[in-house]
Amino acid sequence: YHHKPPQQQHQHQHLPYSKSPTINPSQKETFPMVLHRALLELDGVEGGSEIAMFVPNGSAFCIVDTEAFEQSVMSMYFPRLKSFSSFILQLNVYEFERLDSPLLKSKFAYFHALFHRDNALCVSQMRPR
Repeated sequence: YHHKPPQQQHQHQHLPYSKSPTINPSQKETFPMVLHRALLELDGVEGGSEIAMFVPNGSAFCIVDTEAFEQSVMSMYFPRLKSFSSFILQLNVYEFERLDSPLLKSKFAYFHALFHRDNALCVSQMRPR
């Protein structure tokens, strides 16, 4: 009889929405999930809404300052994406629709039926086309 050492438990970084038992913690974070987390975290940072934000009702988001977004948000959350245009390409892969409205303070505003500030579970179900 050999005594086996106890298996080490993996430490999971707790994300703002991972407290919900409906999201599988072992699921690999997809592009929309990372974007959702980034936007939520920006919301809690002073000046974050001057870079990117959800629209007031949470049904879409806009990038207000593309240069600051590329330098701070993309470098931290999307290090593999080397340019803003590659970020936009990922939005297209996940079928985000660009919104055109004079009411939004950005020409980079996007919508997806499953991408909502208040519903991380739907975001986790988004798939690339």
